[in-house]
Amino acid sequence: LSQIYYEYGDFDSLSVDGAVSAVTLDNLAPYALTTTGTKPAGVTGASIAVEFNTDNTLRITFKTDGSKALSNYTFLLDDTQMTPTRSGKNAYLEIKNIAAPNLDIPHTFTITDGTDTYTVTASALSYAYTSVKNGNEARRNLGKALYLYNQAANDKFGV
Repeated sequence: LSQIYYEYGDFDSLSVDGAVSAVTLDNLAPYALTTTGTKPAGVTGASIAVEFNTDNTLRITFKTDGSKALSNYTFLLDDTQMTPTRSGKNAYLEIKNIAAPNLDIPHTFTITDGTDTYTVTASALSYAYTSVKNGNEARRNLGKALYLYNQAANDKFGV
């Protein structure tokens, strides 16, 4: 499936497995990203991404309008203060090396200015949910395959 999504190798002759096609948005609904609190001044939102390079990495990017320096905010990952990675006027926090059985474990990503606090709760399967809900066909299938990968790992390791 990754060959189809990333269009490498002999992907033209590949097809999506029936198990992938059977996964629905309802299967992934329990993993939907949630937000709580009030965005601090200058924070416009957040986005989610998962990278599948040599490991599985979950990234939440806090988007800002640039009106306040990033140093005016405090960032927390699972209640531990973290230094974010800067990306233009935005900043992100990420969790690297997520094992397959842990792709469904939610984490909290928080930004605060001391007055207002905004928290995003998400797992790697939150990305799968977003992909199935909003993506093109290849991205929807990637999200479904990620879900099946996690379910198979949970079954194998008795999670």
